[in-house]
Amino acid sequence: MRTAPVVIGFVILAVLTALVVWDVPLLYDLDARISSAAARYAEEHPGWVDVMRVVTHLGDPQVVIGAGAVLALTLLVCRRPRAALSVIAVILVLGLIRYGMAALVGRERPEEQLDEVSGYAFPSGHTTTATAAALILLYLTLPVVRGVIKALMVAVALVWAGVVGVSRVALVVHWPSDVVGGFALTCVVVPPLLVWIHRLSLPPWTPPLMRGRDSRPSHSRPPLKNPVPPDRSFTDTPPLSGR
Repeated sequence: MRTAPVVIGFVILAVLTALVVWDVPLLYDLDARISSAAARYAEEHPGWVDVMRVVTHLGDPQVVIGAGAVLALTLLVCRRPRAALSVIAVILVLGLIRYGMAALVGRERPEEQLDEVSGYAFPSGHTTTATAAALILLYLTLPVVRGVIKALMVAVALVWAGVVGVSRVALVVHWPSDVVGGFALTCVVVPPLLVWIHRLSLPPWTPPLMRGRDSRPSHSRPPLKNPVPPDRSFTDTPPLSGR
C-alpha cells in the first residue's frame, strides 16, 4: 500500500477539522463565498439543479449501502469471503467514523439549501460513501482488468465520486470544506482497512446452500467399496511377458 495518499489525507483532515472546530474566519469566508456563488448559479439555471439532484441521489447512503449488501452477498455465493468482508467492513467502519465525527464537530449546514437534508455537515456523508464505493470498485476490479479498460475504470470511479461531491456544493447542502473533508476521511480509513483485511487469515468458506458431500475435502470422503482397476492400456510400462 502506498502511504502517501493516506498521510496527505490525514493531514488535510486534521487541518480542516481544527479550522472547523475553532471556527476560523478564513475558512468560513471562503466556504460562504463559494456557497453563495453556487446558490446564485442555481437560481439562474434551474436545469442545473435538476441534474445535480439526480447525481447527488446516486450517492445516497441508502443506495450505496443497499448496493454494497447485494455485492457482498454475491461475493459470498461466488466463494470470495475476503472480498465480501472488505465491502461490509468499509461500509460499517467508515459509516461509524463519519457519523461520530459529525456528531463531535456539530457543524451546521448552509442556510440556502436546494434539497432536503438532515444532520450535521462535516464531513460530507454523500462524498464519503461515494468515494468509498469508488475505491471498493477499483479494489475488486483492477486486479482482473488490463490496459484501456483499467484506465477507464479508474476514470469512471474517480469522476463519479468527484461529481457527487460537486453536487453537494451545487445544491448548497454542504460547505466546500465538508466535501474535501469527506474525500480526506475516505482516503485515511479505506486503504489501510483493505490492506488489513487482505492480510487476515480466513478459513475456507462454502455457501450453506452449496454445502454437501461434494464440498468435503477428499481425505474426509469414505473410500469406494469396489474401486475400478486402472486401465493399463495407456501406460508407458509394457505388460509382463510369459517367459
